[in-house]
Amino acid sequence: MKDTPLFGAAMDGSVVWGHRVSTNFLLKIKTLVRVMLLLLLVGVCLAVHAQTNEWVWMGGSSTVAKSWETTSYGTFQYGQQGVYGALGVPASGNVPGGRYSASNWTDSSGNLWLFGGEGFDSGDEVGILNDLWEFIPSTNQWTWVGGSNVSLCTVVMKHLVCTGQPGAYGTLGVPGVTNVPGGRAYASSSVDKNGNLWLFGGTGFDSNGAYGVFNDLWEFSPTTREWAWMGGSSMLACNVPSAQTYCGQPGVSGTLGVPGTTNVPGGRAGASSWTDNAGNVWLFGGLGYDSAGDFGYLNDLWEYSPSAGEWAWMGGKSTIPCTTVDGQSSCGQPGVYGTLGVAAATNFPGSRIDASNSTDGNGNLWLFGGDGNDSTASDWG
Repeated sequence: MKDTPLFGAAMDGSVVWGHRVSTNFLLKIKTLVRVMLLLLLVGVCLAVHAQTNEWVWMGGSSTVAKSWETTSYGTFQYGQQGVYGALGVPASGNVPGGRYSASNWTDSSGNLWLFGGEGFDSGDEVGILNDLWEFIPSTNQWTWVGGSNVSLCTVVMKHLVCTGQPGAYGTLGVPGVTNVPGGRAYASSSVDKNGNLWLFGGTGFDSNGAYGVFNDLWEFSPTTREWAWMGGSSMLACNVPSAQTYCGQPGVSGTLGVPGTTNVPGGRAGASSWTDNAGNVWLFGGLGYDSAGDFGYLNDLWEYSPSAGEWAWMGGKSTIPCTTVDGQSSCGQPGVYGTLGVAAATNFPGSRIDASNSTDGNGNLWLFGGDGNDSTASDWG
């Protein structure tokens, strides 16, 4: 059994990683590429009180709706459909449908926000969603704030196939009431010092309805209730070398540590994201495209300044090598661990997706686990 590392990084501009803790717990994350209509967890909302160390069931259903359907694609188990109510109106009966790989935030007022993911719409159809929800703990009520309450469905070979709504991007940098990201899952999310919500990438549908990994950046204001497309492409490139895997844009890294108007991370999903004490947005890793247009596990580190509107590539590798592991090709960078407990400029986590991350009171980032490459790049998990 392999060790799962915990890394710490100081966000003071030095970006020095330290390998802090090792434990004999192997974190296995399911691969990002999942067939739609997998067994979905019901949307149960739980809260834990730190004072009593007890969980409280706060909403949603305690059971999964068990109806089975066999199609040419396989046999699937269903979950709870969403109850949307009226747009913008909170109600005790409102609840998002069962879903996974959604994005979430907590705003400056302590309200919880939920966006997208793969799951059930208001018509009990499964697709990649672009609905936005707000949950107010003081009233214990959900509000459907934006996006569509239905998936985009078509009939293929006498079967109903539901995908997702395309994005409505509007004008770059300009908020608008009709702007909304397209249906997506595995997007990265964070909150800035002003309480605005930031969303990057994920897998889903662009403005033309094409499917792949995004590199678009969005900002949502809880005050105005409007989305603004802030960067990246509104359309997916499908002529990159690995387009048979996913459509997506390659990254433009520029010079290490130097912000630039043309810099932008490549399209990706499952990346870690957080906001530092200065309000800058950080992004690490994920599964997607490097600066050469190769698709695989990434370990690049990026910083976005909302005030300047520019990305800076801050660390990791801008390209990823490919190796054969157990007869399968795997692209990604190995980790450089250094000495346990000792920070160093040469330390860096290996390529990974779906890592757990948080920031402490000093603004330092903590990163744990994920699915990706170890220190030798001869194995991943």
